[in-house]
Amino acid sequence: MSAAQPGATSRQGVATFALDTRAAIGANRSAPEPLPSTAVLRGHKSVSIEHEGVIYRLQVTKLGKLILTK
Repeated sequence: MSAAQPGATSRQGVATFALDTRAAIGANRSAPEPLPSTAVLRGHKSVSIEHEGVIYRLQVTKLGKLILTK
């Protein structure tokens, strides 16, 4: 990562950061706008995502597809 992002850490090319889903949804309970994958990946090929205490890995394949694993 080129610049420090709040709540983000990096280890061996894998960005790890926790998203506050309440802040992403906000007070409005309608579906939020789609989030571009580039906003989540931030230049990395994979990121770790914590959801309800479980760590998941989101990665981009060589063909540009996304894979989410536990």
